[in-house]
Amino acid sequence: MPIRNIFKNSFHYWVLSGLLLAAPIYGHAFSAVNTNSGLGDSSVWLYSWSAIWAYAEGSNLMVHLHLRSLRPAGSKTRRLPIGGYGFSLVCCPNYTFETLAWISYTAILGFHWAGCLFSLISFSQMAVWAAKKLRNYKAQFPDQVPSNWKSIVPFLL
Repeated sequence: MPIRNIFKNSFHYWVLSGLLLAAPIYGHAFSAVNTNSGLGDSSVWLYSWSAIWAYAEGSNLMVHLHLRSLRPAGSKTRRLPIGGYGFSLVCCPNYTFETLAWISYTAILGFHWAGCLFSLISFSQMAVWAAKKLRNYKAQFPDQVPSNWKSIVPFLL
């Protein structure tokens, strides 16, 4: 990992996530004395989005385990991840599921602007990485990449 990525990642997770998301989580909106009835106050809303978050995180784990299985220990051989969980429509389902997890988290926060900003920036960065990965797959495996594959959003992007 290039040294500049350490600073970019640290800013992303410590400033955007840590500081900005602390306000809605620890602020008045989620306090026990809040009498406002917003999106996040409904048990159905919270449980539904929590279930979607758990699905997204579990799916992300399954994708990472599949990716790990494609490369034998100690090898640098790359294989095209066709046929694994989530790979039928996109080349980077790990980014798809991570985006879904962050959207779920943002929904749990009642779509607070800080959560929306963090999710948007996270998605934007992962979309760049996914597009690069799809280009690399097409260059490395020109006859094997499925024609219907998108980079991160099925049928769109």
